[in-house]
Amino acid sequence: MAASVELAITDEEIETLTALRGRGPSGEPGIAAAMLLAYREHPSFFAVGQKLGVHHQTVQRCVERAVAYGALAALDDRPRPGKEPVITPEARLAGVFGVVTGKEHGYPHELWTTRLLARHAREHDRGRT
Repeated sequence: MAASVELAITDEEIETLTALRGRGPSGEPGIAAAMLLAYREHPSFFAVGQKLGVHHQTVQRCVERAVAYGALAALDDRPRPGKEPVITPEARLAGVFGVVTGKEHGYPHELWTTRLLARHAREHDRGRT
């Protein structure tokens, strides 16, 4: 069983968290704000998780982020590890405009299939580094 963690939140942070609580679908700052405020009132990962309908580990991660980085910083998702995107924003934009103006590129297609779009992207290799 996890021990409770000491969570210090300033009055200004409480005001901001209260304003954000309940806004947006789960996974957005509103649920994280609700978790922090509920944990402040009753420091139990399990109780807060049950009350809000989230897993106790979700509450624990949120509280630990608040302790490490501050209550407001805990509202944002941390960057996750993983492979960097292969398609650059410029290439994505070029792909969108390529789809919109496909006939201008000599394609007879009114509608693109994913295979045709993938082949076009490979042949033109736009935005690759």
